[in-house]
Amino acid sequence: MKATELLELKLLEPAMGAAAFHNEMINQLAEAYLTYRQKELNKRVAPDLFKEELQKVKAYIATNNTYGVDLNPTAIELGKLSLWLNVIHKDMETPFFSNRLAVGNAVVGAWLKVYKEKDLLEETEGVKDAKGNQKRVPMKKEWWETAPRQLEFTPNKEYDKIKHKRKADEIYHFLLPDKNMVPSAGIKMLKAEYDTESKAVTKWRKDFCEPIKKSELEQLRKICNKVDELLAEFYRFQRSINLQTANRHNIFGALKNSEQAAIDLRSYDEKERLADQRNRHNAPYFKLKMVMDYWCSLWFWDVRDAKDLPNRQQYWQDIAEILELDTEKLAVGSKQLADSKELTVNSKQLAVDSVQLSLAMEPDELAVGSKQLTEELQTDNSKLFTDTVVEYANRKDLFDNNQRLAMISQLANKYFFFHPQLEFLDVFWERGGFDLIAGNPPWLKFTFEEKGIIAEKFPEVEIKSVTAPQVRLLQAEFLKDEKLKDLYYDEMVGTECIAVFMNAGQNYPLLKGQQTNLYKCVLENGFSLLSKNGFMGLLHPEGVYDDPNGQPLRKEMYSRLRYHFQFQNAFNLFAEVAHREKYGVQIYSGIKSEISFYSINNLFHPSTIDGCFIHDGNGICGGIKVKGD
Repeated sequence: MKATELLELKLLEPAMGAAAFHNEMINQLAEAYLTYRQKELNKRVAPDLFKEELQKVKAYIATNNTYGVDLNPTAIELGKLSLWLNVIHKDMETPFFSNRLAVGNAVVGAWLKVYKEKDLLEETEGVKDAKGNQKRVPMKKEWWETAPRQLEFTPNKEYDKIKHKRKADEIYHFLLPDKNMVPSAGIKMLKAEYDTESKAVTKWRKDFCEPIKKSELEQLRKICNKVDELLAEFYRFQRSINLQTANRHNIFGALKNSEQAAIDLRSYDEKERLADQRNRHNAPYFKLKMVMDYWCSLWFWDVRDAKDLPNRQQYWQDIAEILELDTEKLAVGSKQLADSKELTVNSKQLAVDSVQLSLAMEPDELAVGSKQLTEELQTDNSKLFTDTVVEYANRKDLFDNNQRLAMISQLANKYFFFHPQLEFLDVFWERGGFDLIAGNPPWLKFTFEEKGIIAEKFPEVEIKSVTAPQVRLLQAEFLKDEKLKDLYYDEMVGTECIAVFMNAGQNYPLLKGQQTNLYKCVLENGFSLLSKNGFMGLLHPEGVYDDPNGQPLRKEMYSRLRYHFQFQNAFNLFAEVAHREKYGVQIYSGIKSEISFYSINNLFHPSTIDGCFIHDGNGICGGIKVKGD
C-alpha cells in the first residue's frame, strides 16, 4: 500500500457521540501518512512545519473520509466541533462534513438485501387427504424466517452502472411483508383496550403475508428495477454534490500548489444548501429513503391506527407513486436550467475537485488525471441531472393526496430510521464498504421502564422503596390522565416495536433467539458495512462468547476475529460500569477465514497490550498476580 492510499480509507463510527474514536483514527492515519510519505519521496518536512502539515492531513481525512451516525442530534453537532478542534490549522476554512455525519438510529432501518423469487412465489403441492386421495394445497411460504442475501458492491467509479450483483430473480426485502410487523397489536394492555383494532391487525397480517402471486411478482420486478435505476441516479447526484462542496486542502506529497490555486471556494451556506438538495421530495435519495421508511413504519405502526394500515396492493401502489419520475417534465426542466447559474460549476473546476478527492496518485499523475476527468465531465450529464431533479422537486409534494405517506414521514422523524447503504451509498459504490470501523456502541437492553414513566407524576417510585402493589395503584392513578396515558402507551409501543424489530429473523438473523442488546445489533450490522479489505474494532461486553443462544453470531465472529483483549474494570476506566465487570476490545476482519486470533485476558489497562507484544518470547510473559508468588 502506498502512503497516498491511506488518504483514501473511509472511516465509520456507528454510534459516534463526541467523535472520540473518529479523532483517534484520524490522528493515527495522518501520522502514518506523513511517516511513510517522507520515506517514499526521500524528502523530509521541515521540523518547524511538521505540526502544520500534520494538521492539514488530518483536516483532509476528517472532511472527506469520516462518516458517522448517532441518534442524538446534539451529539452530531458536538462531534463536528470536536473534529474541527482536532484538525484546525492556519488559514483553514470552516470544515464542511456534508451528509457524512448523520442523525439516525444505527440499528433500525432497511438494507440492500434480497430474497429469491422462488421463496416468495405462490405454489401448490400434492398431499393425501384423510381418505388417501391426492389433492393440491398451497405451499407454506415464510421467507421472513430466513436471512435475506446481503448485496455486495464491486468497487467502481462508473456513474451509471450499479455493481451490487442483484440477480433478475431477486426481490428487495424492504418491499416484502413480514408476519412480525405491527407488534404493538400484541401488547396486552392495548389488546384489552383496543380489541377491535387488535383483531383487525391480525386479519391484516394474514392477508398481507400471503405468498406472492405471479401478477404481483411482475409488479415487484418493475419496482426493483426502478430502485436500481434510482440508486445509480442518486450516486451521480451525491458525487456531484460532493465535488461541489469539497474543502480546499494542500497536503504534503499529494497535491501541487498550482492545482489548489484553481479551486474556487464556496461559502459554508452555499455548501449546506447544495447538500440539502437530496432531501427534496423528488430527488432520488428522498424517494428511496421514503420507500425504506415505509417498510420500517410497518414495524412501528401503532395498533390504535389500525384503520390506516395499507393492504398489500395499496402498499405497492404507494411505493410505485413514490418512485415515479415524470421524464417529460424533467426534459422541460433540463432545457430551462441549461443556462442557470444557480448551481452551475465549471467542468474544469469539477475536475480539480475530483482529483482533490482522489489522492491515491503520485503528484506527477495529477495533471494527467485532471485532464482526463475534465474531458469525461464535459460529456457527462450528471450535473444537468442534479439541477433538473432539484428544480422538479420544488414543484411536487408527495404528501398532498396520501395521508399514509404523511404518517410514514412522522414515524420516520419519531424513530430516526437509518438506512446505511443508502445514506453512505458512495462508500459502497466506490470501495465496497468501509475500510475502518471503530466505536463503543451502547450496552443497552431494550425494556419498558414503567417506573421511569410513572415518575413523571409520582417521583417517589424512583426515589423511594415502593412495593409492586403500590406501583400498580399509582399506575391506575397515572392512567386516568389522558395525556399521561398517551405518553405511557407511546413509550410502551416504541419499546415493544424496536425489540421485535431487532429480534426479527430477516433483520438480525445472527441474533435470533437472543436477548436484545444494542451493541449486538451494531456488531452484526458492522459485518455488512465492512469492505473486504476493511477492519472493525469494537469495545463491547463479553456476553456474546457464552450466550447459550449465540452460536450463529459466534460462528460469524470467530471467522472474522483477529484480536481479542479482555478487560476487567479494576481501574474504573468506565465509571458507570461495575468494578468487576468484564468487557473486551475486538478487532474483526472484513473477510472470513479459518479461526485464528490473538487473545489476551484479564487486562486492567490498555498499555499492557503493547507490553505483551514487545515481549521477546524468552521466559513467561507476566500475568495475574498469584498470592504467595
